[in-house]
Amino acid sequence: MNDEYLRALILRYREGDGAAGQELAGIMAPLVKSLARRMVYKPSELEDYLQVGMIGLLKATRLYDLDSPVKFATFAASWIKGEMLVHRRRYLLPLKVSRGLWEQYSSLNRCRKMLVQLLGREPTVTELAREVGVTPEEVVMIMEASRPISSLEEAAPTLPDGTGQEEKLVERLSLQEGLMALAPLERQIIMLRFFHEKTQAEIGRKLALSQRQVSRLEKRILSRLRQYLQ
Repeated sequence: MNDEYLRALILRYREGDGAAGQELAGIMAPLVKSLARRMVYKPSELEDYLQVGMIGLLKATRLYDLDSPVKFATFAASWIKGEMLVHRRRYLLPLKVSRGLWEQYSSLNRCRKMLVQLLGREPTVTELAREVGVTPEEVVMIMEASRPISSLEEAAPTLPDGTGQEEKLVERLSLQEGLMALAPLERQIIMLRFFHEKTQAEIGRKLALSQRQVSRLEKRILSRLRQYLQ
């Protein structure tokens, strides 16, 4: 379907033309169904995913910038998948992650989508951090925690080791929650040690600590972080 025609339908729908909205929904229905089929584990779940997918489509229709260089189908797909992932998180994930952390990830994701439309490209970490109001370091940690989400789109719901994709996601987000609860010095040690792959001696020199002090702190921090994974 021609993207210009879709934009015309969106404009008519926003002006109160219900028939244009129905036509748009009909055109986009195959995309919603395709994404829903990738999400379901059993046939009985399909209808729920179709419904939340249409909610995502409606949001995309309201929020899409008609002057954006991004095609509507591309923009809509991200919102449709987003609503489906929210549904999965609320009703199907075996563990609970704090509401605050989910909101933090959602805020970052919304800002990323907005900046993609505004800039016509993926924003940098610094641009995201400035928009969300956090440090670039925190953005990196949030992005790292949420990285498995993209793999949820794959048809196979289970990893080779038998661990569900959702469990991997929750594990990363739980770890992210632990990182955000650390004191600034503790967080810096973990970032340098495991994100920048520095040795304990290198970290000690950077932070004016002895290698033994870094080692003791690292053990204590890791012990605390393990509590978020249990």
